[in-house]
Amino acid sequence: MHIEPPPVTSPDDPSLRGEAIIGMITALRSRPLHEATPEVVAAAAGVDLDVVARTFPSWGGLLLATIDRWNEERTVPLMPLAEQHGTVRFLRAIVADPSLMRFLTATLNIAASPEPGTMEPARGSEQLLATYEELQLQSMVRPEMDLLEAFDRAVTRLREGWSRAYVPPVWELDLVH
Repeated sequence: MHIEPPPVTSPDDPSLRGEAIIGMITALRSRPLHEATPEVVAAAAGVDLDVVARTFPSWGGLLLATIDRWNEERTVPLMPLAEQHGTVRFLRAIVADPSLMRFLTATLNIAASPEPGTMEPARGSEQLLATYEELQLQSMVRPEMDLLEAFDRAVTRLREGWSRAYVPPVWELDLVH
């Protein structure tokens, strides 16, 4: 009788990496990023903590892989919706999953470079994310667009505004007759 040994998996095994990423996505659908730990991710993935630690030795690596996978899973299936029903339905389907937006905003807060003291990091994250998302959508319908140039220009303008004290919006609607 011949008994096959169990397959040896390495930290680079795509299926293990995928399980850890899916575990992270699952965890983030029910809790904010600051409550997601390797233990929580492992439990959500149904794997041992050691699997998460071996496949993603750095937390940052898991964060980046999760952003990449989740964003792709979110947008690729929606492209036919955009083609058939237009931009409004496409955008509605994107905002129907707010978990990803909360995750992206949280990672921007973590990774944000020091900005002027006049800038509240959470507001800066929201603005950067909105800029990124808008330019990404524009590039889908304007293939000739230089996305990197547009992003650099927009962020330069944002940062210039951040260096100034915040001025609440003043809407002079009562002056319109």
